[in-house]
Amino acid sequence: MLDTRKKFRLSIVNIAAVLYALQTLNHVWLAFNRLEYIPLFYYFTQAVGYLCVIFGMLVILVSQRIRVQKTYIALLIIPFTYYFMCIFHNYGRIEAVYEELRRLIPISMLVLFNKKLKIKIFNLTYWITQALNVLSLFMWTCYVFNINIGFERVLYYTAKSWGQGTYYIKWGIFAIWNSVSFSRLCGVFNEPGGLGTLCALLFIARYSRSKFWEKAVLILTGIFTFSLAFYFMIFIYAALCLIKKDKRYIFLIVVLGILFVNIPDIDWGNPMLNNLAERMKITDSGVAGNNRVDNKADERLMTDGKYLFGYGYGVDISHVLSYKQLVLQFGYVGFLFMLFEWLYFALKHNNYRGGGGMDIF
Repeated sequence: MLDTRKKFRLSIVNIAAVLYALQTLNHVWLAFNRLEYIPLFYYFTQAVGYLCVIFGMLVILVSQRIRVQKTYIALLIIPFTYYFMCIFHNYGRIEAVYEELRRLIPISMLVLFNKKLKIKIFNLTYWITQALNVLSLFMWTCYVFNINIGFERVLYYTAKSWGQGTYYIKWGIFAIWNSVSFSRLCGVFNEPGGLGTLCALLFIARYSRSKFWEKAVLILTGIFTFSLAFYFMIFIYAALCLIKKDKRYIFLIVVLGILFVNIPDIDWGNPMLNNLAERMKITDSGVAGNNRVDNKADERLMTDGKYLFGYGYGVDISHVLSYKQLVLQFGYVGFLFMLFEWLYFALKHNNYRGGGGMDIF
């Protein structure tokens, strides 16, 4: 009888781990989980979200028996602060708060999971991503060498009609962002930057515990996204590791940094590489390829006098990228308050162990 109960608890935990790993990737924003692309895939991703709630409850009530560490309960301050701000500082779209509630419940449950289960979810997310990366590289290879494996050309998710410059090359649930002269690997995600950023984060988090082929898959996938975030994160991480190993490497880092800045001035003999190099050019407004810069949000906030507390949750942020979305909704006071929360708990619950890599777990 006891053995049966133990197996039942393990089954619940394993199913929950798979569901939360899939939901983690869903939050990076998948390319084709929309009704207009693949209805079945859309309903699958929606079902995963609801099942996370059900199995999250079962894990806490049946498996953990509400034995939750106080530190985990304290971490609930972060998602609940954001949710209450959405309710009490609303732009008039109170019905949209329901969508945030759908996110709040599974996120809160994830926070309350014990460390062993969180590690399992992270590892599953890592291996699912690596399996998807291998398939993405296969797709990219076939695309580059003009091997037709059933490619389709479909509208980019922000495009309303053809002729707007960009579109997807679609293969199942995998995508390549394509324009007239430039192609970038998206994998299962809606933008190349999403895949590139995820590859960089996983490379850093698992560096000292991953094999050479694992690192190679992450690096190759990240390279073909042509994501500036990927290149900068890998460069900075490598620089920090070298400096930690021997401070004399600082001179080498400076030299490499100078070469990095001069990349746009080199003719690489390939339109795609030259396009990428051009995105790294330093301009008056920053890096040329940084599409996260948007001064219109600041101008709007200052003109309307909303820079302190913003317009409230529900204001149109479709034209705004990066952290400016939070600033537009909650102002610099709200944004800095949330940033302080993240930094406080990140430093208080830091799991850095040193060694060859900055492993999260």
